[in-house]
Amino acid sequence: MKTISDYLNKAKELTGSDYRTAQTLNVTRATVSNWRKKGSMDNENAAKLAELLKIDPIAIIAASEIGKKPGSEFFWGKWAASIAAMGMILTMAAAISPGRSYAYAGSDICEYRIIDIAENIG
Repeated sequence: MKTISDYLNKAKELTGSDYRTAQTLNVTRATVSNWRKKGSMDNENAAKLAELLKIDPIAIIAASEIGKKPGSEFFWGKWAASIAAMGMILTMAAAISPGRSYAYAGSDICEYRIIDIAENIG
C-alpha cells in the first residue's frame, strides 16, 4: 500500500515543491513536513490532497489511518478492495445505462465518480 509520503511526493511532482503543495492545500510548509514525519493527516486535508491528485480520497485516508495505527494494513486493504469491487459494479452499471450512476447510503444519495481505487491504493 502507498504511504502518505508517497502521495505527498506525487503532489510535489505535480506542483514542483512541497512549498507549492502547501500553498495549494492552504496549509504551511511545516504542516506538509509534519504529515511526512507522522505518516498521517486529517481527513479534510486528505480530501484536498486527493482532489489535487485526482484520486479517490479513501486511498489517502486509508494510508493515513495505517500511518496512525501500524498493523492495520489488513483491515484497510480488505476495506479498499470492497470499495474497488463496488466501483467496478458502478462502472458496469454506468456503461449499461445512460446518465449518472447513483448509490444509496442510508438516506443520502451519493453520486460516485468511477475511479480505479486499486491503482491508487496498491
